[in-house]
Amino acid sequence: MKRYSKELENQIIEAYKETKNLETVAKKFDKTRTSISRVLKRNNIKIIKKVGKDRHNWKGSKASYSTLHDWVRRWKEKPDTCTLCNKPKRLEVHNIDGLYKRNLEDWIWTCRKCHQTLDGRITNKDSKGRWKIIKNEPMKKGSTIL
Repeated sequence: MKRYSKELENQIIEAYKETKNLETVAKKFDKTRTSISRVLKRNNIKIIKKVGKDRHNWKGSKASYSTLHDWVRRWKEKPDTCTLCNKPKRLEVHNIDGLYKRNLEDWIWTCRKCHQTLDGRITNKDSKGRWKIIKNEPMKKGSTIL
């Protein structure tokens, strides 16, 4: 791996501190983003990653179902217990109004049983006291559950 002169590395570092943009610095010095990134890492300069609306592939309200769930899991604080039954179980995120908007207040952490009950996938118990699971009946968009 070829190293640049200390003078060039210092120029790259100064340019990055001014712009905070790898792409701009790479174009200015006619180098690749990877090589600029290596110079910064070698000199213990933290690379600032863009998140949210500043990121090049931000989809906003057009994000997919799974992407939106990932976003909520990343940014919504996770409690130790289910929001509804207060039992310390494995938790999932549940959308309250069913419209799947990018609003953290519209999401809660629930255990699997409470989540399926809210979605209408579990109703009542059978004669042996086991929960009945209803398949192929997803929650209707826009329906209110809480």
